[in-house]
Amino acid sequence: MQHILCFPSPDQGQGGAQAVEDGGALCEVFTDLSDTPSDEEIRCRLALFEKIRLNRASAIQVFSNAGQDEAWKIRERAKQYMPEGVEVPSSPPEFMAHNFRYDVLEDSRRQLESFFKNTQAVQV
Repeated sequence: MQHILCFPSPDQGQGGAQAVEDGGALCEVFTDLSDTPSDEEIRCRLALFEKIRLNRASAIQVFSNAGQDEAWKIRERAKQYMPEGVEVPSSPPEFMAHNFRYDVLEDSRRQLESFFKNTQAVQV
């Protein structure tokens, strides 16, 4: 019996792009970490990474279940993963914009800054 650990996403081709985005997010999330971080610091940073990546990666995975000209097939499932106020792409140009205009480094920096502000507010 063969087990498939991962498979290419045939309709979006975003597997490699998601891996690169994951790497960028991890890099930003672990920036400015002390040389001897506590287990709690690492857990908090990994939770932040998951917050940054989970919905986007999930949306891309759902998108890959249909061709870019078949958005109607996945629209309802994909909605739950879209950022507030952002519609599910419905055409090839919209999918291209969604897939390639996202700046994972900027998003990660913004969320890390918010994380630091919230952490400092709790410590005060």
